[in-house]
Amino acid sequence: LLESGELCWFNLDTRQGGKMKIDFGSKDDCGDWLSCDYGAQLWIVIVASSKSILLIDLRFGDCGECKVLARVGMPGLFETDPFAGADQYLAFCRAGFDHFHFSVVTKRYLILLDVRQPLTPVLAWQHELESPNNVAMFRLSELRHFNWQLCLLVCFFVYVLLPKLR
Repeated sequence: LLESGELCWFNLDTRQGGKMKIDFGSKDDCGDWLSCDYGAQLWIVIVASSKSILLIDLRFGDCGECKVLARVGMPGLFETDPFAGADQYLAFCRAGFDHFHFSVVTKRYLILLDVRQPLTPVLAWQHELESPNNVAMFRLSELRHFNWQLCLLVCFFVYVLLPKLR
């Protein structure tokens, strides 16, 4: 995914490739392009911008089908601050263990979505982090053997001590 909104793809079997311009209205409709990831099926990609998350079907070549999975300000999010400015997506992540689930982070929310239920958050909660810019998804079983004492020590350093040292 290029900053211009062009999606480049390559088929390693046939050694052919192509690119398509993701045309989803004006620059204001798309916002800045964040990243892309593979979808649940072959030739399906999920493309994230600061304003929307799109499912693109590349089986049709250079004129891929586009479906909106999430949009900033979508229904289902209870807004507690009526004076808050327009939100935008800051980070995007597809679950490595499940090709149907992905998450996005805004200035106020962490949102879990399912490709099979477009525009409907599965889970959303206010995170109250200062400037989130990355998100990752793990199974709980992957975290069982994690060294939580080390993690808590690092978190304490990053969130408590580091800001005071600046």
